[in-house]
Order: sequence, then structure tokens, then C-alpha cells
Amino acid sequence: MPSPFLRRTVALAATTAAVCALALSSATAASAAIVPAPVRDTPADSLVSLRPLGTYETGVFDQSAAEIVHAYKNRLFVVNAQAGAVDVLDNGNPAAPTKLYSIAGTGIANSLAVRADGLGVIALEDADKTAPGRLVFFDADAAEPTILGEVTVGALPDMVAISDDGSFAVVANEGEPADDFTTDPEGSVGVVALPSTKTAPTQDAVRTAGFGALEQGGSKPLDPAVRVFGPDVAAPDQGDTPLAANRVSRNLEPEYVAVAGSTAYVALQEANAVATVDLASAEVTGIRSLGFKDYGVGRSMRATATRRTPRPTPRRATPGCSACTCPTVSRPIRPAARPTSSPPTRATVANGATSPTRPA
Repeated sequence: MPSPFLRRTVALAATTAAVCALALSSATAASAAIVPAPVRDTPADSLVSLRPLGTYETGVFDQSAAEIVHAYKNRLFVVNAQAGAVDVLDNGNPAAPTKLYSIAGTGIANSLAVRADGLGVIALEDADKTAPGRLVFFDADAAEPTILGEVTVGALPDMVAISDDGSFAVVANEGEPADDFTTDPEGSVGVVALPSTKTAPTQDAVRTAGFGALEQGGSKPLDPAVRVFGPDVAAPDQGDTPLAANRVSRNLEPEYVAVAGSTAYVALQEANAVATVDLASAEVTGIRSLGFKDYGVGRSMRATATRRTPRPTPRRATPGCSACTCPTVSRPIRPAARPTSSPPTRATVANGATSPTRPA
């Protein structure tokens, strides 16, 4: 049974085509209406309870116009992916968030992070997703859009995070193949040393942690359980390099990054694995497969919910059926403070969502 101090009521910001601030104001006039009786499936011993506070509607449907939200002070920074922009909302009144302005760029905005002093960073994918992307730095406290500078990173920067001490920005460069599979850039992880002031780093602060050492015959062994597969097509800068020489690098696609101390944990979704990156050396130190789960034992299929079946439905066990988790999100979990010593920080990876683990 968890200690009483662990129990929380959490107000959460979530997105669909609108930004929602999750404690209910009954008289809001937003057209992205709060559902009065949402479907709930909460364990009786849950440590978290949610209730809607208010909404902000972008006016755009089904175009990734409110995909990711980052809260900083009384502001919400909302990734408007297809517009290549971040919408900045005033959340001083959570029942009625209002838009202040947009920070616009060229390409597709995939992710953002804000340091404690207000140094913000946006991961921008190039219009040609196989070309190098950019990290665009901005002032999160400014009264109007204020871009501080940018640096070039790997192909398709999909997610950016800032280390706890604010020293590094870490970006997962997914390196997806072209839609017609004519080319396939290498996946990588960018490690960017950040200034101590609210200014943009220069290009020489960017280092790239690649997967070359894990290629066949490389200096580091690759667990055979790590899934490396896909069409064997050349990278944009392949040149005379044999395809066999960078097959691992081209097929590993970093999806999401979480930082704990001096280590980044990077989800490799399609490979069903997690890579660890040492920030000081900007080096991939290892890759761990998440293995397979046997769905033939009892009711081991997890409950799932979809748009068509909103209530989670336990699936039947299927003898002989195994599946991999293919992680999408990783997040370091720091146990709540205790009167006595706490367990160390852990990085937890879940299938499609952050999955906090309770301290023992």
C-alpha cells in the first residue's frame, strides 16, 4: 500500500485537435467542449485522479495542429507540427487558455523542450525528411516571437530533451527512409552543449552519437535479439561505402529520448530496443533488447482501448503467440521523496505512453 504522501490529484495538459487543461469549470464556452461524463477506467487504488479544467481550440482538425504540449511557468508551448510552428498560450487562467503568438519555422515541428531559465528549443524536420534537420532555439519568456539561433542536426529530429542540469540538449534523429524507399539516412543521437546563458549554441557545440561501432565487425557487440530489418537502400551520403557497412546504422531509428544524470536513454521503436548514450563523450554505450512477451499464458494480453472501443477490453490468451513491445516513449522516473533513502533514478519505457513505476 503506498504511503499517504504519495497520493496526488494531478491537473494534466493533453492534446487532440485542441489543447486541454485537465478542475472543472462548468461554464466554459469553448467549442472544443469538455465532455461532462468522460469514459473512465481507473483502478480503485489509483494514485492519480484527473478532471478537466478548460480547453483551447486551434481551429484545425486532423492536421497535427496540437500534438505536444510543454508547460513553462504560466505558459503552454504547443507543437503545431504541419505549420512548422509552436503556438504559445497564456495559461494564467487554466479554464480559458489564450494564444499569445506563434514561433514559426520552415519544415515540420516535431518536439520542444524548455530549460528552467527559459531557453527553449524546437526540433524541426526538413521538408525533405531524409535531409538534415535543425534545432531552433528561442526565448520562452519573451513577449513576442524571439528566435535566438539554430544548429543543424541529423535527419528527422523527432524528439528533443534537455538534461536536468541544463548543460545538454539531446535529440533523437530518427533517420526514416524516404517514402518511396529510394534512400535511407542513418539514425543517430545529437548531443548539443548548451551555453549557461539564455543564448543559442553554435554549430561546433553539436556532436553526433552514431551506431557505427555496433555494425558487423565493429568494436561493440550487438545483441542478436535487437531487430535490425528493412529495405537495404543507400543513405543520402552513402557514396562508395558498401551497404553492409552501415546496415545497422541505417535501420535503427531513434524515436524518443529521456535523460537521467549523464546518460540518455533512447527508444528504438522498430528495433524493440533501448540505446544508452553517454553525454560527456557523445557515445552510444550499448543497446538492450526488450525481448518478447508470451501471450499464450493465461490472460497476459494487456487491456486495450481504441476510438471504436473506448472501454479497455482484455484480450484472450493465444497459445504460441509472442510479441515485442516496440517502445515509443521513455521517461526517467524519480521516486517521490521519502523520510528515508529512496531508490535510484530509473528509466522506464512503455508501449506508446509513459509508464511510471511505483517505488517498492
